[in-house]
Formats: sequence, C-alpha cells, structure tokens
Amino acid sequence: DLLSNCCNPQGGECNNTGLAIGYVQSGKTLSFTALTALAKDNNFKIVIILAGIGNNLLNQTSIRLKEDLLADSDNSSSYKIHVNPDRETDDHKAISRSLRLTDKPLIVITVLKHYQRINKLMNTLVSDEVKKHLGQGAVLIIDDEADQASLNTLARKNSKSADWEDEKYSSTYNSLLDLRNVIPNHTYLQYTATPQGPLLISLIDLLSPDFHKILSPGKNYKGGKYFFLDNPYLIKSIPKNEAYHHKDNNLPSPPESLLEALRYFFIGCAIQIRIKKKVQLLSMMIHADNPNDANKKFKFWVERIV
Repeated sequence: DLLSNCCNPQGGECNNTGLAIGYVQSGKTLSFTALTALAKDNNFKIVIILAGIGNNLLNQTSIRLKEDLLADSDNSSSYKIHVNPDRETDDHKAISRSLRLTDKPLIVITVLKHYQRINKLMNTLVSDEVKKHLGQGAVLIIDDEADQASLNTLARKNSKSADWEDEKYSSTYNSLLDLRNVIPNHTYLQYTATPQGPLLISLIDLLSPDFHKILSPGKNYKGGKYFFLDNPYLIKSIPKNEAYHHKDNNLPSPPESLLEALRYFFIGCAIQIRIKKKVQLLSMMIHADNPNDANKKFKFWVERIV
C-alpha cells in the first residue's frame, strides 16, 4: 500500500510526501526495511533513510539494515549500504559505480538527521557522476521518527510575525527542502508514532503528507491499549507529592515510589534473567523531568541505590 503511492520507478517528475503511522515499538523499523526490499524489487535506484538525531540511533538502524538486507553478505550484490556519505571522501564515486553495475543493486543510504550531514549527502548526489547515472530514477526518502527535528521548529515564531516574507526556517528543515529540490523523482515518506506535527502543519508545507497509511502491529504486540485499557491494574500512579518537578516540587531525596519501582525492576530481572533465563537484558526507563539537572539528580540517586 505504501509503495503503490510512491513515485513511479520507471522515471519521470514526482515530488510527493507520505505518512506511515505506527504504534510505539510496534515494528516501524521492520516495516521500512521491508519497504526498502520492495523498492529494490520494483527498480528504485536509491533509498535514503534519515535515521534519527543521534549517532546511537544512526548506528543502530545501519547495523539492523545490514543484518536484515545483506543477510550475512548473501545479498551483497543486491544492496550497497552507505552511512553518512561525504563527497570529500569520494563516496560519490562509489555510489556512481554502484549505479552503473549491470545487476542494478539498490543503494541504501543512512544519514544522521542533522543539517550538516544532510547537506553533505546533497552535495554527493549533485555530483556529475551521480546525477548522470541516477537521471530520472526513483528515489525513496524515509524519515524515521519524522516528528523529531524534520519539521520547521521556527513555525511558532513565524506565526507571531505579521509579515509572511519574514518567515524563517530551521537548519534541518531547510536542508531537507534543499535535498528534495535536487532529486527530480522521489517520495518523502515519514514514519512516526506521534503524527500530530506532520498532520497539523500547513497543507502547503512540502512536508505535509499527500497520503497516509496506518501500520498494523503483530498479534502479540502489547502497547498502550494493553497496559492502560485492558489491564489497568498494571499501572501505578505516582502520588502527587512525589511527582518531581524542577520548580514546583524539587525533591531533596528519592521518593518512595521510585524505590518501589526499582524493587519491582530488580525482582523482574532476577526472575526473567537469572531464574527463567528468558532474556539476557532488561532495561528500565526513568523520565523525571525535562531539564538535564533533574535527570542527573535521578541518575545519582539510582546509582547510589543500586
């Protein structure tokens, strides 16, 4: 369904935008990995994946794509994967060579969602070597976690300006527009679990979706509905006087609710890892407040408790 709405792999002028909406941790990465494989089968030439705003996410996505698509190098003639390509390191020549190969491999590019990296990718794609062999070939741009950094973060500031000619663009948003402008035949596909931003921006914005699809999770998926509606007894509310806030409730010591949560976590680890040996690792996320100082305080508390 997603691919059928994308640009024509036979060539031509196309510049459309799509939105893929999936539940949290429901298989969005697997979805765009499968979509990449389908793009290969349908003669797309390049798939660009904007793989998050941090190097840890970029590396995680790049490694997973290599494992799933290359399959221990069995598919090395079908996929050529490049991470953060840069014209200064002659990546444009390697991409050009791949475009000329007779078995027509799909070039998969993962890039950090940062304006400097996106600009380097754009400079790679506008090189004479790449432009000549890409031509009107179809390109698919996949924006993972599209609600993060991609949209114009200065839109709120612009809305307060009386003169539309004074409108300003954030660096990453501007670099994405420039990237799209140099690719004649492409689809920009946004993946997110929080689609409010892409859905509520101006309809004339280039990142406003022309089509959307809702991804169905697997049968064993357990998300918000499972925890909050079907089994509400699993949720324990933090008492108001223990809910940390850097201004309104700057707690001097670890609250009892944090200690209780950690006890549950330790017991869960003991059962699942040591006794049942079902998993090798379990993690716990503690989100106290937005400021870094608040998170540092909780980190100090937890390390001391551990």
